[in-house]
Amino acid sequence: MNSLNVIQTLAKIGKIISRIIYILCCVGFWASLVSVIIYALAGEGALKIGGTSILGPIQSKADLSALALCGHIAGSAVICAAEAFVARRATKYFENELKDGTPFTYDGSKELLKLGITTIVLPICAVIICSIGFSIAGHINPELTKPEWIENTTSTGMGIAMILISLLCRYGSELADSGRLEAPAANQGEEGKTV
Repeated sequence: MNSLNVIQTLAKIGKIISRIIYILCCVGFWASLVSVIIYALAGEGALKIGGTSILGPIQSKADLSALALCGHIAGSAVICAAEAFVARRATKYFENELKDGTPFTYDGSKELLKLGITTIVLPICAVIICSIGFSIAGHINPELTKPEWIENTTSTGMGIAMILISLLCRYGSELADSGRLEAPAANQGEEGKTV
Protein backbone atom coordinates (compact mmCIF):
# COMPACT_ATOMS: atom_id res chain seq x y z
CA MET A 1 0.00 0.00 0.00
CA ASN A 2 2.97 2.29 0.55
CA SER A 3 3.80 2.20 -3.19
CA LEU A 4 0.20 3.05 -4.06
CA ASN A 5 0.38 6.12 -1.80
CA VAL A 6 3.52 7.24 -3.64
CA ILE A 7 1.80 6.71 -7.01
CA GLN A 8 -1.25 8.69 -5.87
CA THR A 9 0.96 11.52 -4.57
CA LEU A 10 2.77 11.61 -7.92
CA ALA A 11 -0.60 11.66 -9.69
CA LYS A 12 -1.67 14.67 -7.58
CA ILE A 13 1.59 16.46 -8.47
CA GLY A 14 1.13 15.52 -12.14
CA LYS A 15 -2.41 16.92 -12.11
CA ILE A 16 -1.23 20.23 -10.64
CA ILE A 17 1.69 20.53 -13.06
CA SER A 18 -0.54 19.65 -16.03
CA ARG A 19 -3.02 22.36 -15.04
CA ILE A 20 -0.23 24.93 -14.68
CA ILE A 21 1.19 23.98 -18.10
CA TYR A 22 -2.30 24.18 -19.62
CA ILE A 23 -2.87 27.67 -18.20
CA LEU A 24 0.57 28.89 -19.31
CA CYS A 25 0.05 27.48 -22.82
CA CYS A 26 -3.34 29.18 -23.08
CA VAL A 27 -1.85 32.50 -21.93
CA GLY A 28 1.04 32.07 -24.37
CA PHE A 29 -1.32 31.24 -27.24
CA TRP A 30 -3.63 34.21 -26.67
CA ALA A 31 -0.78 36.67 -26.01
CA SER A 32 0.96 35.53 -29.21
CA LEU A 33 -2.23 35.67 -31.23
CA VAL A 34 -3.20 39.13 -29.98
CA SER A 35 0.27 40.58 -30.61
CA VAL A 36 0.41 39.17 -34.16
CA ILE A 37 -3.11 40.44 -34.96
CA ILE A 38 -2.33 43.91 -33.59
CA TYR A 39 0.89 44.01 -35.60
CA ALA A 40 -0.90 42.80 -38.77
CA LEU A 41 -3.64 45.42 -38.43
CA ALA A 42 -1.61 48.46 -37.40
CA GLY A 43 2.04 47.73 -38.15
CA GLU A 44 5.03 48.47 -35.95
CA GLY A 45 3.49 51.65 -34.59
CA ALA A 46 0.72 49.71 -32.84
CA LEU A 47 3.09 47.92 -30.53
CA LYS A 48 4.46 51.09 -28.95
CA ILE A 49 3.85 52.41 -25.47
CA GLY A 50 4.98 55.98 -24.85
CA GLY A 51 7.08 55.99 -28.00
CA THR A 52 8.89 52.77 -27.06
CA SER A 53 8.30 49.67 -29.12
CA ILE A 54 7.18 46.65 -27.12
CA LEU A 55 9.01 44.36 -29.52
CA GLY A 56 12.11 46.58 -29.50
CA PRO A 57 14.10 44.88 -26.70
CA ILE A 58 13.17 41.38 -27.92
CA GLN A 59 13.88 42.36 -31.50
CA SER A 60 17.35 43.72 -30.75
CA LYS A 61 18.24 40.72 -28.57
CA ALA A 62 17.07 38.21 -31.20
CA ASP A 63 18.57 40.22 -34.08
CA LEU A 64 15.35 39.98 -36.10
CA SER A 65 13.18 42.45 -37.92
CA ALA A 66 9.72 43.15 -36.50
CA LEU A 67 8.12 41.10 -39.29
CA ALA A 68 10.39 38.09 -38.67
CA LEU A 69 9.78 38.36 -34.92
CA CYS A 70 6.01 38.32 -35.50
CA GLY A 71 6.49 35.21 -37.64
CA HIS A 72 8.28 33.56 -34.72
CA ILE A 73 5.50 34.65 -32.37
CA ALA A 74 2.89 33.16 -34.73
CA GLY A 75 4.84 29.89 -34.73
CA SER A 76 4.90 29.91 -30.94
CA ALA A 77 1.10 30.35 -30.92
CA VAL A 78 0.72 27.13 -32.92
CA ILE A 79 3.10 25.26 -30.60
CA CYS A 80 1.31 26.61 -27.49
CA ALA A 81 -2.05 25.46 -28.87
CA ALA A 82 -0.76 21.91 -29.42
CA GLU A 83 0.85 21.74 -25.99
CA ALA A 84 -2.34 23.08 -24.36
CA PHE A 85 -4.29 20.13 -25.83
CA VAL A 86 -1.65 17.69 -24.55
CA ALA A 87 -1.68 19.27 -21.08
CA ARG A 88 -5.50 19.17 -20.98
CA ARG A 89 -5.51 15.45 -21.82
CA ALA A 90 -2.84 14.84 -19.16
CA THR A 91 -4.93 16.68 -16.56
CA LYS A 92 -7.93 14.54 -17.48
CA TYR A 93 -5.86 11.36 -17.13
CA PHE A 94 -4.55 12.33 -13.68
CA GLU A 95 -8.04 13.33 -12.48
CA ASN A 96 -9.47 9.96 -13.56
CA GLU A 97 -6.54 8.04 -12.08
CA LEU A 98 -7.03 9.78 -8.73
CA LYS A 99 -10.76 9.06 -8.88
CA ASP A 100 -10.09 5.34 -9.59
CA GLY A 101 -7.45 5.17 -6.84
CA THR A 102 -5.07 3.08 -8.94
CA PRO A 103 -3.37 3.28 -12.35
CA PHE A 104 -4.17 -0.42 -12.95
CA THR A 105 -7.56 -0.08 -14.62
CA TYR A 106 -8.48 -0.90 -18.19
CA ASP A 107 -9.96 2.56 -18.81
CA GLY A 108 -6.95 4.25 -17.21
CA SER A 109 -4.48 2.31 -19.34
CA LYS A 110 -6.51 3.10 -22.45
CA GLU A 111 -6.51 6.80 -21.53
CA LEU A 112 -2.75 6.73 -20.89
CA LEU A 113 -2.24 5.12 -24.31
CA LYS A 114 -4.25 7.94 -25.92
CA LEU A 115 -2.21 10.49 -23.95
CA GLY A 116 1.03 8.93 -25.22
CA ILE A 117 -0.18 9.01 -28.82
CA THR A 118 -1.37 12.61 -28.39
CA THR A 119 1.99 13.57 -26.89
CA ILE A 120 3.73 12.26 -30.01
CA VAL A 121 1.28 13.32 -32.73
CA LEU A 122 0.11 16.83 -31.77
CA PRO A 123 3.56 18.47 -31.42
CA ILE A 124 4.66 16.86 -34.71
CA CYS A 125 1.50 18.20 -36.40
CA ALA A 126 2.23 21.64 -34.94
CA VAL A 127 5.77 21.54 -36.35
CA ILE A 128 4.42 20.49 -39.76
CA ILE A 129 1.86 23.32 -39.72
CA CYS A 130 4.58 25.82 -38.75
CA SER A 131 6.90 24.48 -41.46
CA ILE A 132 4.20 24.80 -44.12
CA GLY A 133 3.30 28.29 -42.90
CA PHE A 134 6.90 29.47 -42.91
CA SER A 135 7.48 27.89 -46.32
CA ILE A 136 4.53 29.78 -47.81
CA ALA A 137 5.47 33.01 -46.00
CA GLY A 138 9.08 32.62 -47.16
CA HIS A 139 7.96 32.72 -50.79
CA ILE A 140 6.07 35.95 -50.12
CA ASN A 141 8.82 37.54 -48.04
CA PRO A 142 12.28 35.85 -47.86
CA GLU A 143 12.81 37.47 -44.47
CA LEU A 144 10.33 35.01 -42.93
CA THR A 145 12.29 31.82 -42.30
CA LYS A 146 11.43 28.97 -39.99
CA PRO A 147 13.17 29.34 -36.62
CA GLU A 148 15.45 26.49 -35.52
CA TRP A 149 13.75 26.15 -32.12
CA ILE A 150 10.52 24.86 -33.69
CA GLU A 151 12.17 21.53 -34.52
CA ASN A 152 12.93 20.97 -30.81
CA THR A 153 9.32 21.17 -29.61
CA THR A 154 8.36 17.54 -30.17
CA SER A 155 8.20 15.09 -27.26
CA THR A 156 8.39 11.71 -28.98
CA GLY A 157 10.39 10.05 -26.20
CA MET A 158 7.86 11.04 -23.55
CA GLY A 159 5.00 9.74 -25.70
CA ILE A 160 6.72 6.38 -26.25
CA ALA A 161 7.33 6.08 -22.50
CA MET A 162 3.63 6.72 -21.82
CA ILE A 163 2.62 4.09 -24.37
CA LEU A 164 4.91 1.51 -22.72
CA ILE A 165 3.64 2.41 -19.24
CA SER A 166 0.05 2.08 -20.50
CA LEU A 167 0.83 -1.50 -21.57
CA LEU A 168 2.15 -2.26 -18.07
CA CYS A 169 -0.95 -0.70 -16.51
CA ARG A 170 -3.19 -2.75 -18.80
CA TYR A 171 -1.32 -5.92 -17.82
CA GLY A 172 -1.76 -5.01 -14.14
CA SER A 173 -5.48 -4.47 -14.65
CA GLU A 174 -5.79 -7.85 -16.41
CA LEU A 175 -3.98 -9.55 -13.51
CA ALA A 176 -6.23 -7.80 -11.00
CA ASP A 177 -9.36 -8.79 -12.93
CA SER A 178 -8.31 -12.43 -13.14
CA GLY A 179 -7.37 -12.55 -9.44
CA ARG A 180 -3.78 -13.53 -10.24
CA LEU A 181 -2.24 -10.29 -8.98
CA GLU A 182 -1.21 -11.88 -5.66
CA ALA A 183 -0.51 -15.36 -7.03
CA PRO A 184 3.33 -15.21 -6.90
CA ALA A 185 3.30 -14.49 -3.14
CA ALA A 186 0.98 -17.49 -2.51
CA ASN A 187 3.29 -19.92 -4.35
CA GLN A 188 6.43 -19.14 -2.34
CA GLY A 189 8.07 -21.78 -0.18
CA GLU A 190 9.45 -21.41 3.33
CA GLU A 191 12.73 -19.90 2.15
CA GLY A 192 11.02 -17.22 0.03
CA LYS A 193 11.74 -19.02 -3.23
CA THR A 194 9.04 -19.76 -5.77
CA VAL A 195 8.16 -23.46 -5.91
